Formats: sequence, C-alpha cells, structure tokens
Amino acid sequence: MFFVGVGLELHVIIPYTVLTQSREKQEGVKLTWLRALPQMLAMSDLWGFTGHEVWGVFVMVSGLCLLLPVYYWYSAQSSLSSAKERKFKKASRSKRTHTSESFQEDPDIIIVGAGVLGATMATLLAQDGRKVVLIERDMTPPDRFAGEWLTPGTLHTLKEMGLEEVTESLNGAQLLVGFTLHAADTNTHIEMTFPLDGSGQVQKSKTLRNGDFVAALRKAAMEEPRVTIIEGVVTNLLEEGDRITGVEYKVKGSAEPKEVFASLTVVADGQYSNFRNSLISSKYTIISQMLGVILQDCPEMRNDWAMLVVGDQNLFILYPISSNETRVLVDIQGGIPKNFQQYLIETVSPQLPDPIKDAFLKTVQSDRLKTVPVGYLGSSPMNKPGVLILGDAYSARHPVLASGMAVAMKDISIWRGLLKNIVDLYDDNAVLQAKKKFRWSRNSHSFVANVFTQFLFHLYTTREASTLQLRALYFDYFKSGQSGPDPLEMMMMLSTSPWTLLKHLLATAHFVFWFAVKSAPWYLKPLGAITGARLLYRGATIVFPLMLSELQ
Repeated sequence: MFFVGVGLELHVIIPYTVLTQSREKQEGVKLTWLRALPQMLAMSDLWGFTGHEVWGVFVMVSGLCLLLPVYYWYSAQSSLSSAKERKFKKASRSKRTHTSESFQEDPDIIIVGAGVLGATMATLLAQDGRKVVLIERDMTPPDRFAGEWLTPGTLHTLKEMGLEEVTESLNGAQLLVGFTLHAADTNTHIEMTFPLDGSGQVQKSKTLRNGDFVAALRKAAMEEPRVTIIEGVVTNLLEEGDRITGVEYKVKGSAEPKEVFASLTVVADGQYSNFRNSLISSKYTIISQMLGVILQDCPEMRNDWAMLVVGDQNLFILYPISSNETRVLVDIQGGIPKNFQQYLIETVSPQLPDPIKDAFLKTVQSDRLKTVPVGYLGSSPMNKPGVLILGDAYSARHPVLASGMAVAMKDISIWRGLLKNIVDLYDDNAVLQAKKKFRWSRNSHSFVANVFTQFLFHLYTTREASTLQLRALYFDYFKSGQSGPDPLEMMMMLSTSPWTLLKHLLATAHFVFWFAVKSAPWYLKPLGAITGARLLYRGATIVFPLMLSELQ
C-alpha cells in the first residue's frame, strides 16, 4: 500500500501544508516534510508489493500532477531565509561615501568571474548602457573539458541575444546533426538526427574547445567601452547592514587589498564558488568523477556526429572538437582507482565500440590523464539584497546532456530583460521582485534540464538489477520509435516545458508496464503486472526525489 499512501500524501497532505504554511515559510520556517519525502521514496527495500501497487502508482503519479501547479503558486508567494554561512566583510562607511579607488565613478554592476556566463553577461549589460566591472582570477584561456557542446537550444539563445558571431568566428568548431546511443551490453545502437526546424532543416549543434569559446566571449566584453576588466582574486563581498555593496579584491601579483563598490554584484565564479554558501541554501553534492581525453585522428568518428555509450561500468560521451580531434568523457563512479591507467585499460576500454577502442588505449597510455569532480546543485531562492548568484555557482547538473550552457544562456536572457526595467539598481524592492520573477521564469528550463539530466544519469550509471532492467526497456522504448520527438527536443534544450517532461515520463511508464504484462504468458499475466509495478516503482524512486528537490 506504499504507493497509495504516497499518492494520498501528494493529493491531500502536501497541498494542504503548502497552502496553510506559506506565511511561516516567508518568515524563514522551512517545510521539513519536503526534504523528508525524497528519503521516504528512496526506502525501496523496506516495502513489499501487493496487487494494490499498480493502482498506487497511478494515484502517486496523478498526485504529482496536482502538486506541481500548487508548488508553482506557492513558490511565487514565498522567499528564502538568509543563509547561515557567511563570507562577508563590513564595508567602511567613510570609503562608501566616495567613488571606488582607481575608478572615476562607481560602476553599476560588478561581475565576479569571466567564464561563459560572466563574460556574456558583461557584454550584454554594457550594450544596455550599464557600467560593468568584470573581475577574473586568470585571463588565460582555460584548459577544461566542460562547456564544449553548444546544443541547438543554446545556439538559438545566443542568436536571440545577438552573440551568434562569437561562435561563427571560432576556427575548428564542428557542426553536429545527430548522435548515436550505443548500449555496450548488447552491442546495439540507435542513431538519432536532431529535430527539424520550421523549414525542414536539421537544427544543428556545435562543438568546440571551451578555452577558445571563453576567450572569444572575453574578447567581446573587452570591446565594450563600458566594461572594465580586472585580473585578480575577489576575497570578500562587502556588506553594509544586510546589503552587499561591492567586493574586496587583490590584483594579480599584488598582496594589497582593494575595494570597488556597485549597486549590484553578480557572483558567477563557477562550480567551486567561494561565496555560494553565504548566499543560498542549496549544497553542491559530488556524484562522480569525469575523465576527459582527446583522441587524435580517429577516422571512425564522424565530424558531424556525437555518441553516447552506456557501458557495463561507465558512461561515455564522445564528440569532435576539431577536424581531427575527438573528445572522450568517461564517467567514473566511486572515486578514482589507485592504479588508474590499469583500470582504464582493463575495465573501461572493453566497453567502447571496437573501432574506437584502439585509439582510446593509445591515448590513455601516452597522455596526461585529467579528471574533475562532477556534482549536482539544485537551485534555491537568493534574497540577499545587492547581489545575484548565477551559473554553476547557482545550479549544476551532470554533463551527460550538455544542458548547462543552455541553462546559463537562458538565465542571462531572463535577467537582461528584468534589469532593463529597473532604472535604479539600489531599489532593493524592485530587484527582489525581479528575483522572484526570475525564479518563476526559469522554473521551466531549469526543471527540465536538471530532472531529465539527473534521471538519465542515474538510469545509465546505476547497476542495481531492477534499474538495469528498466534501462533496457527505456532503450527499447527509444528503439521502437514510440517516443516521438519530445525526448530529443528536451535533450537539445529545444523544449523546456515541464509538462513535456511529465508526458514523456508517463509515456515511458506506460510502455514499461505494457511490455512487462505483454511479455508474460497468459497464465502469468498477474505476475507480469506485479513486475511492471516493481519497475515503475524503481523509476519513481529515481524521478520523484529529483522533482521534489527542484521544487524546494
């Protein structure tokens, strides 16, 4: 009766609690049931299954459908209590009465971090007439393997913001028209072409070196006369009363602290943010390690095609980054093994398709191996006056769908529109209302990106028996052609409606249950129904905690 109980809670208890406790939430009282429910859903080993579980699944899913609109109403009414951890420094009131040192007048906006989001935002806000100070620790083009795949959704947003020339000017960038989903255990694959646009043309994505892309975005910012770039380290956020009024920083090569003041500070210092814990309540959780290598001259990989390989032990993402280079990302669960090279040779390489295996072995035996932690960070309200936090510092997910860049660009586009309507950025009430509108506006694309990405990550990397069976059926669902364009459009961030995601998950659940019943002999149909319910329950323990985490 577990599903029935959870379904009733979704139908009655949770909506009632939301509607009756919203005032308490506004005063900073957190609803602990919202955190407890994902843990309750995950306790799969504590519950048995009966014939009522099939109906329970229906009750629980329909209850979630009710919960989503209730939450969206609720989130528009509520605000976040201030974060407990602080990394602020009280600003000197005597200094605050005149302009910042080395500046003729205070800038309108300070941006901490000149990565993809920071550099892009500086350019756009300067074009809108704002004076911007952009502070970056190191202006050398970064050598990193995140942010190398621009989905069609990302390219569309760049074009809408007038920045499509940034990617068109890059040498070596590759245009992709589709990708292959390869299952290593069965040695089968599905080829999927990206969705078509209104004129019948394939909506292409683009892959490139992240360092080249960041350098091009920084160059665009440098060309804006209203942007001042400082190469240095921000050590503290400056605070007057309860408001952030600027930053303390040290210029590169100098130990002398300096201060600069502005009406609004934007923290965009990436996944390793020094200021996240001071500004929002969400915690960054490391979920795996990622190895990135480059295969030279791999003729087996097409320059207009990517590949996602679901192995027995690892998840692989392969895509070209130049005419003769192929990036291979390897997801590694449970930490880096002691004898890493031997692990890659004996455990990882056999999972790759034969044409690519030799090139991978050659690379891992000769090149320097670089890994980075991969984490998940759900978004949460940011109500501290005078400051915003954006990008991977604010919200992060696994790179399996390359959706992080699309989320960042859509967030910038939303904030650009909101800030255009605020003449005085010292008007904290106007900025607070803009923050609420931002959170409401971004709910759709961030919800789809985070939930769908993390769902696929768990489905493709968990090796528990029922999950493996669910994974095989999900693969069959794609292969059958019944999935339609929805999942591919969500993967490419062309569709960002939560209802599209919910429709896809319900259609998948229907396929899984139908297949389990159909594949059983007529005299074992009840057992097939129970098997289907078990698989749906396993899927629910993956999806529902992710959804509820995003709804906090």
